[in-house]
Amino acid sequence: MGLVPHPNYFEYIENKIKLEIMKTPEKQYKIVILDDDNFYASLMQKQLEQYAYLLAMNNHCKFKVNAYTRFSDFMVDLEKDTDLIFLDYYLSEEITGDRLVKQINEKCAGCKTVIISNNRNKDTAWLSIINGADGFIHKDKTALSRSCFMIESLLK
Repeated sequence: MGLVPHPNYFEYIENKIKLEIMKTPEKQYKIVILDDDNFYASLMQKQLEQYAYLLAMNNHCKFKVNAYTRFSDFMVDLEKDTDLIFLDYYLSEEITGDRLVKQINEKCAGCKTVIISNNRNKDTAWLSIINGADGFIHKDKTALSRSCFMIESLLK
């Protein structure tokens, strides 16, 4: 006759695995939004927080989403371990997102930067990518949902 495991053996193993998962620290992803339009920045923050909450439940992680309307505040608070930045292209007459990407990458080398803009000019998108942005999203009716999909790319 072969060896028969104790009746509670599988329950014991299952509980041990659950305990190990609970001990494993959750990865925290940091997402930052910089848009000079306070309404849009708040709207985007709420959308990303709701979507991130659902992702976190299924992926044993946490998300922290912050929004800024001023570049100076954004740069002071920008942490080097930020994972994803959504950056408005037109922040003022003289400041554009494609010019800021290099400054951001110097402070936060490992983060992904995605430019968001109302501008539909393909050259604007192309310039943003050439200057170091990881993506470009047009502000249209699908912009918020496409921004949510960018969060998913962090998990891969």
